[in-house]
Amino acid sequence: MPFSIDGVFGDQLVLQATTLINTSISPSEQQARQQALSELVNSPDAWGLIVPFLEHHDVNVQFYGAHIAGVKVVRDWNSIGPDFQLPLRDTMIMLTARAISQSYAKMVLRRLYVAITALALKLTLTSPPKWPDFLTYTLSILQSQGANTETLLEFMTIAVEEVHRAPRNLNNQIAHALNSAAPAFLETFSRTVTLAQNTLSERHAAFQCLHAWVTWGLTGNDLTSLIPTLITTLSVPELFVPTSSVLQDILTTSSLSSGAATKTLTEPLLAWLSTTGHTIVDSARAEGHPNDLSSSLCKLLCALGDHSNAYIAKSIVQVSKPAGNLPSTATSSISNGLASKSQTDAHVQEFLRCMLIYTGFPGYYGIEEEDSEATLGFWYLLQESLWEVVEIGNEDDEEDNLDWVAMANSHSIRNAVRQASGEAEMVEDDDDLTPALMSPHDDERPPSLKAPKEPDMAQLLFTEVVSILRRKITWPKKSEMADWDAEQRENFGIYRRNVGDTLINACYVLRERFLDNMLTDMKVQLAQSQNVGNDQFVWEDIEASLFCIKAVHDALTASYLKPLGFLFEEATMAALPQSGSHRVRWTMLTLIGEYASYFSSKSIDTSTSSLLRAVNYTVTALAEPSLCLQASMTLKELCDANRVMLAPHLNSFADLHRNVELLGSEEKSKVLESIASVISAMPPEAGIEPVRAVVQPLLESLARALSGQMPEETAQILCISQLRSLTGTAKGLTVISDPLEDTIPVDQGAVSRARQDPRMIKVREDVVAAVDAVTNRWWADAEVISVLSELIKAITATPAEESILSLPPQPLLRIIANSIRRQVTSTWLTLATIVTGQLYPTISLENLHPTPSEHTVQFVAEMAPEIIAPCLAMMTRKDAMEENPDIVQEFFRFCETVAHHFLTIIYRLPQDLLSSLLLHAISALSLQERYSLVGSCKFLLTLMRDTFSNGDLGREADALMEIHGNQIATSLIYGVASVAPRSTLQNLSEVLHCLASRRPAQTRMYLRDILFSAEFTAKHPLATQKAKEQFLESLLAARSGNKARLAITQFQNVTRGLEGASYGYATV
Repeated sequence: MPFSIDGVFGDQLVLQATTLINTSISPSEQQARQQALSELVNSPDAWGLIVPFLEHHDVNVQFYGAHIAGVKVVRDWNSIGPDFQLPLRDTMIMLTARAISQSYAKMVLRRLYVAITALALKLTLTSPPKWPDFLTYTLSILQSQGANTETLLEFMTIAVEEVHRAPRNLNNQIAHALNSAAPAFLETFSRTVTLAQNTLSERHAAFQCLHAWVTWGLTGNDLTSLIPTLITTLSVPELFVPTSSVLQDILTTSSLSSGAATKTLTEPLLAWLSTTGHTIVDSARAEGHPNDLSSSLCKLLCALGDHSNAYIAKSIVQVSKPAGNLPSTATSSISNGLASKSQTDAHVQEFLRCMLIYTGFPGYYGIEEEDSEATLGFWYLLQESLWEVVEIGNEDDEEDNLDWVAMANSHSIRNAVRQASGEAEMVEDDDDLTPALMSPHDDERPPSLKAPKEPDMAQLLFTEVVSILRRKITWPKKSEMADWDAEQRENFGIYRRNVGDTLINACYVLRERFLDNMLTDMKVQLAQSQNVGNDQFVWEDIEASLFCIKAVHDALTASYLKPLGFLFEEATMAALPQSGSHRVRWTMLTLIGEYASYFSSKSIDTSTSSLLRAVNYTVTALAEPSLCLQASMTLKELCDANRVMLAPHLNSFADLHRNVELLGSEEKSKVLESIASVISAMPPEAGIEPVRAVVQPLLESLARALSGQMPEETAQILCISQLRSLTGTAKGLTVISDPLEDTIPVDQGAVSRARQDPRMIKVREDVVAAVDAVTNRWWADAEVISVLSELIKAITATPAEESILSLPPQPLLRIIANSIRRQVTSTWLTLATIVTGQLYPTISLENLHPTPSEHTVQFVAEMAPEIIAPCLAMMTRKDAMEENPDIVQEFFRFCETVAHHFLTIIYRLPQDLLSSLLLHAISALSLQERYSLVGSCKFLLTLMRDTFSNGDLGREADALMEIHGNQIATSLIYGVASVAPRSTLQNLSEVLHCLASRRPAQTRMYLRDILFSAEFTAKHPLATQKAKEQFLESLLAARSGNKARLAITQFQNVTRGLEGASYGYATV
């Protein structure tokens, strides 16, 4: 047999292998030993090592013997003949039975189980299958050889897991073997876990095996039969965790997931929780810290909530909705308590109570407990399900909405939710009534479909959720955080952000009641701060409320923001800390930034004084180093959103501008951007002097940096700072119109007149001169050039968006060309592309086909060779294109822009330069770097498409095809067939389709010469003559890009050996 060895050679081989396994070696020799063992396993003689290794006394050798068995079956199955396959199976089973009887180590047994399952998968592939009942067959033999129940369960666990991991085709073929063994397993499981005389290890093995079966896919009927047993074992403390884990699998991944089997799964679990399970969470809360049982129960409840959220939502709505037209006596009995509720509703209430406890579990998340975060996803799903239930209910019976009011006013139900979160009953009050469940588009619904105006059970529930979460996200005092390390602080911050998402879901339910509740509590807290004093007051609670309000800004439409005015009242702003670095100041700043558009909302009656108070609060924070950056960002948001309201108060920013040099470089840039944003709302003529007041000091500082009278490092830092400030100023002045935004249109006529003012002409000339001087001095400094690049992007714009400071593109393009002559970089090429594109007139409704002026064309014709020539000289060097993909990509982007907007300029290039450009573009089609190749394809496509479609360029089109057509076609075909990355197929096919559709006769001639050449045939032997003919005809007959791409894809799959494989099409 191939899996046995005899004689001296066999003994030497076993000795060599065991020596390799057991010899103690240094880490440096580990790789060599692994290589030697790998070569040994891959040799044909390795089959003969299985038996002697398994009979060896050393456990490491035994393990390696079992490992070899599994590896050889998987990798070298075809090396043994069909006559030896079943004998190998019997040998492996007997070796496994012997190992079990001799109490081999678990790791050895597990490897043997894996090997047997691998054998079963191989024997299933035969037709007919040689081992259709592998599981029952193996179990019966192992049991007859003395294997106990625990061992049989462990074997079954690994067998099922390995089958589940197998490829789908093998999994399906062997499914019959598992299905036939399922009834026996189910019986064994129930007997093992319920009989008290069975050991705990046997029971745990049964649960591990069930976990494997559930993951593999037990039928719904099989799972349903297990539920009563599992519910019973939930009440056994030592079995609770494994039972909970299996139930989580059933709820989330089995055939009973996604809300199925509510009668047989959901309701029994809810009933168990109400009668028994709740004691686990109550005990853990009383102890003040979670334990294994409590954490497992939390996971189980979360899985149940995910599974049954629709069921729970329906129950919540039903609690708030009396059935039919109940008489007053019935309604009165409901008001007296929950006695009239169904048992199901009571169980759901207990479930919600436990979920609320876990959501607000005592202690700080990440430090004292880690269960609370797991519940957040449930509240999101519940909110979604509540919407669906309410909408379906509205469709079924709109009149039922009128009856919600009676249930919503039920004092006992409102107290039930209070009790669920562990709070005392509330007394009757006359709180403002708020809308119930509404979708984000409820305002658009007819009145009959809108939710009731009384708070219902769902609102009461989510009110408690918000209250609990606000408490959970409250930072401790600094003294309590002294022992927290950086990771704990970060984890708590992440938890707060995750809670923010859940607060949004709660806000969708509560709507304006969310702000009402938050601000009502804040009023009380701020009143207390006045009694205590800011220095002694604990601001963490107010910070938590501000955080909650900030988190839900996206969920609140303008109509719900009216209560927010309280935050910006004079008394409120004065009560908040105005100095120091307390977190409440940072949170308030972020809140102001998020709600910056609130002050200019047309649907809210806001005053300018509120806006100015918010601006003043923000500006005050600029003096605090830890708050300065956030304050500058908030100021920018305020000024961008309210520039029109702030424009009359521009003088109020004078002090801020005078002290701007005290700020850091980034903060200064954002503050100047904010001021410039306000200036942009003024009439252009009125904005000239303010712009000069902002820009002139920056240019003077820049001149000092360029004067050479200060150390180089100091000059560079000052230069970077002033360039960033100029960038911020340019961004603030540029108002980008957005048709989706309610923006005030810019009077471009007034802008043009202001631009002609001699003062602004002088400012722009000074900025251009400064840019030129910076590039002349620091042209090799990457950091300076990067900042300068951002300035050029910000200070240039299309004619429709230019400001009074926007620079003309011509002098900048000349500066860029000079810089490229010094050093070719992708940064300069990117700028060249942007500025060249701005030289082309903007398309408008008045001018759908704009044409550039002759002066502009002449200027681009002058600049293009100065930019293209240095780039081609650099790329001519050996391996330059491979080593500089960023430059190659940006170079072809520039060439594409010129070809698209100024096509004739390409053909005006000196003949040697044009030829070099096209040759480099063709050469780039063979690059392995994707972006370079794609850039070349886009340039060639634009060049050929626009040339072929332009009747005035017929001679140039003919010359292009005569001189370079064959070269382009050759590179494209070889790229498709083998050279280019497959991810570039679409780009290559677009160019090839352009050739074939615009010049079919020449393309046919070129492609036939290429495809049927001896060189192509030798390199691509898989491409038969028939395949080439079919490809050629399909490509030339294609009338659309999609059909051409399909033909090219099919041909590529042929040449690359992927024909007939789904991978060939799926990975393109």
